[in-house]
Amino acid sequence: MYPGILRLIVLVSALSLLSGCASFSQPVGTDTRADPALGYVYGIFAVDNTSNNPLPLRMGLVLESEVHTRKYTIEFESGYPIVVTKVEPGTYSLSKFVYVTGNSVAIEDPIAAGPLSRPFRIEAGKAYYLADFDGIIRTLPAGTSLRHQWKINSIRDNFSYATDKFKRTYPGLAQLPAQRALRPE
Repeated sequence: MYPGILRLIVLVSALSLLSGCASFSQPVGTDTRADPALGYVYGIFAVDNTSNNPLPLRMGLVLESEVHTRKYTIEFESGYPIVVTKVEPGTYSLSKFVYVTGNSVAIEDPIAAGPLSRPFRIEAGKAYYLADFDGIIRTLPAGTSLRHQWKINSIRDNFSYATDKFKRTYPGLAQLPAQRALRPE
């Protein structure tokens, strides 16, 4: 009866099976006071988003508990921001990057086995530096349509700089002992 609508429903259903929705964790505010029952992860999660897409394009990094019961998706932000997320104590690993289109379809890019995906322990009352992540989002012409491009430009260990910025930006968390979450090989 409505073949065009049926094709659209089938296409949307197929895309839903291949990808999912992404929900970003709420970062803490700069006026946050430390909760002794929680741990905190921080780092620089920067994105250069020059997309002129009318719908927002976003990217994030997923921190997942060892038993897959807790998941935190840290959103990249414009500029060179320190982003802090409160986390329940436990063993975690960085599991994937997510790229989100304006209609909330998430493309997942699993992190390969290696130093970035090694499990680490988060204890209450401590802050853990993940890394400095630098990403880029572009919308490029592709014939008569547009193509979105998400890319991680670099991942750096800049612990001293990021920790100093963390303590200056979040004075209510400055007393927390800070350490690297990820250990180089």
